[in-house]
Amino acid sequence: PDSKFYYVEKGEILVKIYGQTILAGPGDLLLIPANTVHSCRLTEKLYAEKSWCHFSLKNGSMEFFENCQVSPLLHVKDRITVKKLFRIFR
Repeated sequence: PDSKFYYVEKGEILVKIYGQTILAGPGDLLLIPANTVHSCRLTEKLYAEKSWCHFSLKNGSMEFFENCQVSPLLHVKDRITVKKLFRIFR
């Protein structure tokens, strides 16, 4: 199980993580640490475009985010660069 980034380009998604439900829309980047229980679904608008990637970031044998309390939702100011990065790593 890897960590994941979800990047919302259009529409909206609901992500349940850490016992809370987060509404993410265009320009939002979600970080899902490895081994974290979560779910992702569309809102009642029934439309979203998102990019995602799975990755592993370790500190020795431990997943980096295991000992960090990081907000799962970040709003991206430079959306063009983020879209380019997701295309490069596909």
